[in-house]
Amino acid sequence: MSVLNPVFNVGDVLYGSWGYDQTNVEFFEIVKLVGKSTVEIMERGHEMLSGGGAEMSARVIPAKAYIGLAMRKRIDRNGRVKLHDFCRLAKWDGSPKYKSWYA
Repeated sequence: MSVLNPVFNVGDVLYGSWGYDQTNVEFFEIVKLVGKSTVEIMERGHEMLSGGGAEMSARVIPAKAYIGLAMRKRIDRNGRVKLHDFCRLAKWDGSPKYKSWYA
């Protein structure tokens, strides 16, 4: 059975996190639905709510600004969008996400 696109709409914000020594967080917005199994997304920056500096970690939310150009990605059978080999995007639940970095 395939989930594909019953959960996504234009304007939804997706997020994914990945990393080993650090936690990378990426936010994207759906700008277009293409058929039943493809979305067009644009990356959004992020805003730090807390942390930063010497702590080398923060809680982040998506910024309003877009970064780069739109790209098309497929929705997988689990209802997630494969960004790259390390990251699958899911619908953002509105809560700040943990991000860390290595000096």
